[in-house]
Amino acid sequence: MLRGHLRGCAAPLRDLLSLPDSWLVWSLADRAVARPLARDRLALVGDAGHPVLPYLAQGAALAIEDAAVLTRALADRADVPAALAAYSDARAARVRRVQKAARSNGRTYHAGGVVALVRNAVMGRLGPDGMRDRYAWLYGWTPPA
Repeated sequence: MLRGHLRGCAAPLRDLLSLPDSWLVWSLADRAVARPLARDRLALVGDAGHPVLPYLAQGAALAIEDAAVLTRALADRADVPAALAAYSDARAARVRRVQKAARSNGRTYHAGGVVALVRNAVMGRLGPDGMRDRYAWLYGWTPPA
């Protein structure tokens, strides 16, 4: 079925799609950010604390961000539970924002009918630079100093 939908695509993509014997569909799970992300001497990072749907491709990036923030919190505080609480406080709002944006993209990307026509027109008008700029808050993140 997938190969049929993409039969007119570029030859390298058709070749790639022909490699597996079959394609599987999997369900996507979604859940809220763990509250808190850390307690006592235990911290959750990445998908363990805040799984994110794949519509922004940010799961691994958020785990790396978590590691940077956790490292800084531990370096700045001798008290480990206090450092982990600071890490939890520092990450919660951002990961909720990323989750919300990913959920929104999922609805938008899978829309049909009139919504799909509007989506395509908006994305076409924005172009690659506009799409990138739309998520400057996401892709422009820098670790704490």
